[in-house]
Amino acid sequence: ARVANAGVAGLLPWSRRIFLTDYLLENFTPEEIETIVAHEFGHVKYKHIWVYLAFSLSYFSAATLYYSYAEPVYRDLFGGGPIAGAISVLFFFYFYLILLFRLLSRRFEHQADIYAVEVTGKPRVYAFALLKLAELNYVPRAIKRIFELMLTHPSVERRIYIVGRYVGGDPEVAKFRRTLPEVKLIALAVPLTLGLLIASPDKTLFESESDYHYLRGLQFHREGMWDEAIREFSEAIKLNPSDKEAYLARALSYYRSGRLEEAILDLFKLREMVEDGKVRRVIEEMILEIDSERSKKAPG
Repeated sequence: ARVANAGVAGLLPWSRRIFLTDYLLENFTPEEIETIVAHEFGHVKYKHIWVYLAFSLSYFSAATLYYSYAEPVYRDLFGGGPIAGAISVLFFFYFYLILLFRLLSRRFEHQADIYAVEVTGKPRVYAFALLKLAELNYVPRAIKRIFELMLTHPSVERRIYIVGRYVGGDPEVAKFRRTLPEVKLIALAVPLTLGLLIASPDKTLFESESDYHYLRGLQFHREGMWDEAIREFSEAIKLNPSDKEAYLARALSYYRSGRLEEAILDLFKLREMVEDGKVRRVIEEMILEIDSERSKKAPG
């Protein structure tokens, strides 16, 4: 299929190239090609390729934070089954790499548009070039804003509208001539996130280390990974011997794994730590039930 398009590639100056398709060269005037090339130089000017790279790489650190802190909350709210887990993964992927990435891309297109008009001084020629691109590539000129959320480029109609506002001296649009706030945020967030991950590779940023192991234990418990859950709960208890929740959770993991005697020992320990009479009676009933089950399983 014939496509009229242009693009820029290459991170480093000596490797950087601007590509123009033959179909574009065949159908556009030299002035129109000049404005299109200027648009690609706009991407170079504002280091968009580097920002895209940083944003993409930061996905891994952002995902680590999400799965460490937000995802357990999500599972507590909606359950820990495989469907809920799949939805959680898809949500983060869609939000970060679809919605956020394409929002950033649309903003960069506007910025490159403004640069093209600024350096060539030919807003009418550039607007006509955009219209011709849409026509040759069978792209609708106007797209509803809600559907633009899924696109990397704004609609041609909107791009021409923003260019018109810039030519008319709109100070809000003139801000595209400067580094965008999103880029500054990425420049700040990427090293900050990586620094937090490096500084705290084995514990949560917002809770104590014992809470971190307790939350990991809950995650393993929900997945039916009893040995791993017991290991994490034991680590939490080691760090915080007065952690009642960890004793109860470990007792339940012991019980689910068939280690009834150890479950009873944890419940005895928990009963000693609890002062509320009603809670103590509930724990005693649990001990009696588990002990009765153990007696039935005992040989002879």
